[in-house]
Amino acid sequence: MATPVKVPTFRTYNAPLYVLVGLDPITGQIGVSPDPFWIHPDEEVVWICTLPHAQHGKDCFTIEFKDKSPFKNHVFHGHGSRSEKPIVSPDINKVYAYSVTWPSQVTLDPQGGVKP
Repeated sequence: MATPVKVPTFRTYNAPLYVLVGLDPITGQIGVSPDPFWIHPDEEVVWICTLPHAQHGKDCFTIEFKDKSPFKNHVFHGHGSRSEKPIVSPDINKVYAYSVTWPSQVTLDPQGGVKP
């Protein structure tokens, strides 16, 4: 009899955090998960589109940190965009608001932060 394999339910430290971006099939509104996202100083965020790209191409959304970005760049375009490591000090009490804009949709305003 085969031994069951345990699959970890946590993310490996220093691995990228994947933030899923998509449209709710019922409401048609933009959604992201997780919201807010939290990363460590040695990690980066990768924004992933959850819809088939044949319908809209790879530049399906724009991520924009308007006031202050925890990253060197403040704008990211489309599926697979990578943030690089944060340039701010960790602060569990500080979150950074950003906007997700999808063509022909209203903008969503989730948050993210850097934890120790």
